[in-house]
Amino acid sequence: MIRNLHNYKILAISAVLLLSAVVHLIIPNITSARQERDDIDVFKSLATRCSERGSLDSWSFDDVLCINGEIGTKMLVDIENVEWTAVDTVIVDSGGGDVAIAIQIAEKIASQKITLVVRGRCLSSCANYLFIAASLKIVLKDSKIGWHGGPGTAEDYGISDPARAEKINSIRKLSDDFLTKMGVSTEILYSAPQWAVSEGERRKSLGADLRSFTWSYNAEELLRRFNVKNVLFER
Repeated sequence: MIRNLHNYKILAISAVLLLSAVVHLIIPNITSARQERDDIDVFKSLATRCSERGSLDSWSFDDVLCINGEIGTKMLVDIENVEWTAVDTVIVDSGGGDVAIAIQIAEKIASQKITLVVRGRCLSSCANYLFIAASLKIVLKDSKIGWHGGPGTAEDYGISDPARAEKINSIRKLSDDFLTKMGVSTEILYSAPQWAVSEGERRKSLGADLRSFTWSYNAEELLRRFNVKNVLFER
């Protein structure tokens, strides 16, 4: 009798485990979607707090670093006392800026395997380096991630002066070396979609300023074409 009860218990437990496995096979997308929404809500809350100060200031609280405005010397001053080993998340709203400074910050992001959240915009050097460097990249709804090229060479600009040529070429090498280190194709900076090429030529023919013109990619394109991993766009 005891042996029979034991067998019944084993059968019952096996049935429960089997049912649980079946349920997980049927609804993994539901569970994943719910978890994704919960995670996004947390990051949105952090992004809201980052917006409490001026849009040109960079500052930190708890394990969050808020990066706002142009990437340049002011930003370096704002974050010079940040303890990077304590930073878990970077919330960014930036139109880009200095290449060398952007890479300097990106190196910190990469070394600490930090999550980067785009609230508003992450364009030009922000997209080229800070976004690429993050371990997890989240673009909140109604925010924009945008590329519009990268550093050129002295030959590209027709510069023959040795000193100027060396400086320009060193920036290009710094950029290429960083992307290679991240395992990302440098083509992400120089291979614009055909629609962007056409639109850029149209705007140029009209005499428009192309410095604010950018293009973007979805998560699948970023991974397939350039090996940019772990990108999540809020739906």
